Amino acid sequence: MQPNRPKVDTGCHSSVHIRRLLLSASAGLAALVGLPSNAPAQNSDRAQLELVMVEEAGCGYCIAWHQQIGQGYAKSDEGRLAPLRVVDVRSAAARDLGRIVYTPTFVLRRHGGGEVGRIVGFPGADAFWGLLTQLVAKASRDPVGRIARRDAEAAQFGEVVSPVEPAR
Repeated sequence: MQPNRPKVDTGCHSSVHIRRLLLSASAGLAALVGLPSNAPAQNSDRAQLELVMVEEAGCGYCIAWHQQIGQGYAKSDEGRLAPLRVVDVRSAAARDLGRIVYTPTFVLRRHGGGEVGRIVGFPGADAFWGLLTQLVAKASRDPVGRIARRDAEAAQFGEVVSPVEPAR
C-alpha cells in the first residue's frame, strides 16, 4: 500500500525510498494512536498530533509549499494523522510556539501542548516529506514528549533544533 499523497515529479528516484519510509512511519504512528494502519483519523478531534504551519503574507517559500504540498496534505496519511493548522507569524498562536525566525516554520505538536519538533523553511517536496516522516517517527519513539521538551528548551535559547538549514 502506497501512502496517499499528491504525486510530485522531482525527477529523483529517492522519492521511492522516502515513500516506503513514510508508509512504515505512518503505520507505526497509527498503531501508537490506536488506529488500524489503514484507518485514518477522520477528524482533528481524534487526532493526537497537529502540524502547525507558521507563514507570512508574501513569503515565496510559503507559496511554494501551498502549491506543491498544501492542496493534497489533508488527503495524505500524514495529514490525517496530524491535521494542518496555518497561523500568521505575527499572531498570538505563533508567539505561543516560541521563537520563529523564518517562514514557513512547521511545528509538529501533540494535542495538549507538547512540541515534537520543527521543520524550518521549505526545502522542496521530497525533503519536506522525509523530514516530516522523521518527526512522526520521533513522536512514536517518544510518546511522553521528553525529547520534545529538551528541544523546546534548546529553542528558547536560540539553539538550532531542526535538521534543515533556514530558507534564505
